Amino acid sequence: MNYKCTTFIPNILFDEYLSHLSESELKVILVIIRQTIGWYNKVTRKRKYRDRISHSQFREKTGLSSRSITKAIDRLVIRKLIEVTDYRGQVLLLSGDRKGKVSLYYRVKL
Repeated sequence: MNYKCTTFIPNILFDEYLSHLSESELKVILVIIRQTIGWYNKVTRKRKYRDRISHSQFREKTGLSSRSITKAIDRLVIRKLIEVTDYRGQVLLLSGDRKGKVSLYYRVKL
């Protein structure tokens, strides 16, 4: 197996949270993990701590409806497993705060 093309997932996701997450929550958090800590920049030799992810990217990568994605994001934010911010880094806790924003940035808080 080629581990160079591998996304590392924090053990706490399996050990503490897996049994409590819905399928949609798991899919959404896995996309965020892949787009952030699963992304390695060979030039800077660093991983991303946050990434701009559009709703259409979530739909494409998870196969979920927009409504399911929004609900999953809401639950993950409430559980403090992810953080959503605007381009300035302002934390957006509620779905109403995120609605209509052009750029939303996601990060895992595990």
